Amino acid sequence: MCSIQAKKRSLAGILLAGVLSMLFLGGCGYTMVPNEYLLQSNETPLADQEEDEEAVLTEGDRLRNQMIAVLNLGRDLDKRISSSTALDEAASLFLEMILEDPETYIMSTQQGDMNEVGQNAYLYVYNGDLSSGSVATLALKDITEDETINTGTLLKTMTSISVTHGSGKKGSVWVILVEYIDE
Repeated sequence: MCSIQAKKRSLAGILLAGVLSMLFLGGCGYTMVPNEYLLQSNETPLADQEEDEEAVLTEGDRLRNQMIAVLNLGRDLDKRISSSTALDEAASLFLEMILEDPETYIMSTQQGDMNEVGQNAYLYVYNGDLSSGSVATLALKDITEDETINTGTLLKTMTSISVTHGSGKKGSVWVILVEYIDE
């Protein structure tokens, strides 16, 4: 009986050693091959890929995200502002229209209360030569003034913001579109 148990233990030990060696050696071999394959087949270095990923986020997107973060400070969770793909597309269309004929659009710094687009959206247009910091300063001032009016008298809540920047043959502009909903 002792010899049968000893044989079982030695067989179990051999199997365990075999399985462990397969796991360790097999795992190393498996991870080495794909990494080498990826390095050989990849045409662009990893640093270039990281730069491309950062380039996907445009200057307008970065400014939008920063403005949303500032405007969300101290807001209730149910009244947080976010970005909207549909609003981004609308802002891009406004940008194209403005760049086609910039003389027909008055800059927000000169227009007063004429920036309402429909009942629930406000369009802000700023000189494209301004830095993103200058645009943020002007826009946040204008947006918070309009928000005070909208939430106080019109009972509307700001829901999303879109920011885009572009230039054409006749100049460059920043376009900020803000959407509100009725409370």
